[in-house]
Amino acid sequence: MSLDGTVLLIDYFEYEREKTKIIFDNIGEYDFIEVENLKKFYSIFKDLDSITLIIMDIAFPVEKEGLEVLSAIRNNSRTANTPVIIATKSDNPGYRHAALKFKVSDYILKPYPTKRLENSVRSVLKICQRFREGHHHHHH
Repeated sequence: MSLDGTVLLIDYFEYEREKTKIIFDNIGEYDFIEVENLKKFYSIFKDLDSITLIIMDIAFPVEKEGLEVLSAIRNNSRTANTPVIIATKSDNPGYRHAALKFKVSDYILKPYPTKRLENSVRSVLKICQRFREGHHHHHH
């Protein structure tokens, strides 16, 4: 079975990571790298390669540190353009605004209907596929 890609899940709670992985059952075959704390993130993030998508909670463990993680992701050449979907309970407009400055693809508030995340993942991954095929295919 060939894999469709690798998804980086950054969330303190195993329950949330499991819930996210179940969504991918409907989407394709993905490998998951699960990051449950900052120490793990900083130990693996230098070696991150060919990540298809990142789904993270901005409150990791607090928004300030979540934004630093986001910044580290964007400052690493390997993940600078990797799409990021934020799934979080943090609905503070300031943090949302700060996250959007890092070109996140979506900002989803927990608890969310699983369809909400699934649709977001589908549209983000389609966008990536289009980019990979180059810009000469224009489907209108």
